[in-house]
Amino acid sequence: MEITQVEAPKKSISDKVYWHGYIPFYETFFAGREFTRIAEFGVYKGNSIRWLLERFPNSKIFGADLFLTFQSEWPTDARFEFTQLDQGDPGQIADFLK
Repeated sequence: MEITQVEAPKKSISDKVYWHGYIPFYETFFAGREFTRIAEFGVYKGNSIRWLLERFPNSKIFGADLFLTFQSEWPTDARFEFTQLDQGDPGQIADFLK
């Protein structure tokens, strides 16, 4: 299944579409599955968080980034929770994934 930027939800165009090209893999992997919790490492401008919130309307999304504070361009949604961490630190990642 190939998903292009045009077919992806307009309000949540993510670097997963236009930069990394992960969406076809994700859609195959996610097919027929539901998740209650999803972790996203590297929030950047929040577009992937928006995509996850839209793609998984019943899931809580946990975003982790090196940013010290919540950024104004990130989505505000009761299902999105941000944690500041260094993804190069295995201890911080282990704590985040508990």
